[in-house]
Amino acid sequence: MRKIILNIVIFAGISTLPSAASAFTFGDLSPRFDFSFGDGGGMPEDVPNVTGQQTLPNAVKLYGSMGPIDGARFRNNFVLYWSGFIDGPISPGENYAADITFDAHATGGSLEWKFFTDLFCNENTQHEFINTGLMPVPPSGQVVGAHFESPSFSEPGQTGYFSGYLHISWTGYIPTDTFSINIPQNSIDVTYFAVPEPNLMLALAACLLVGLPPRLSRRHR
Repeated sequence: MRKIILNIVIFAGISTLPSAASAFTFGDLSPRFDFSFGDGGGMPEDVPNVTGQQTLPNAVKLYGSMGPIDGARFRNNFVLYWSGFIDGPISPGENYAADITFDAHATGGSLEWKFFTDLFCNENTQHEFINTGLMPVPPSGQVVGAHFESPSFSEPGQTGYFSGYLHISWTGYIPTDTFSINIPQNSIDVTYFAVPEPNLMLALAACLLVGLPPRLSRRHR
């Protein structure tokens, strides 16, 4: 009898779960290295730079490398910049997080870094940001596993826009100094945390209850 009830509950939950197509999705964010917070027209043609993106359900992973570039051609507000559309659903109580790893090195001067993102929902016109402010790059040049989370959305929605940047500030250098940065594959890792569907939670709870040992189960009757 217990197995029959379990099967009914699981079927009721799974049959009403959203399809894979309804998972939160990041579109093509077209990451690129640039100056002027993304409005600088790109890098000089002879400066090596590559970028990439991996998209998963509820997540996007960005990466790339740039340099070396000499101080004579370095300009203000250098960033790895990205922007593109998102497709929800977005539900109240949901938010997103970013985990960041990169190596930045300069032959002279000082390096600082900042991480900024803006996830905007069209339907409720709500923005949720991550904005760290400038922080020193460690003497090793390595930032590993830095974790940040946005505030939660308070209204439902479906579509929107996601943009942001990893900003590196280089100061105190001379024209012959050089700067380079490497963001290993998938090392700007942004994850959207969807609230579990009620029917899924019901099915999981039933699995746990029915899976209890017989004596423990009888105690809860």
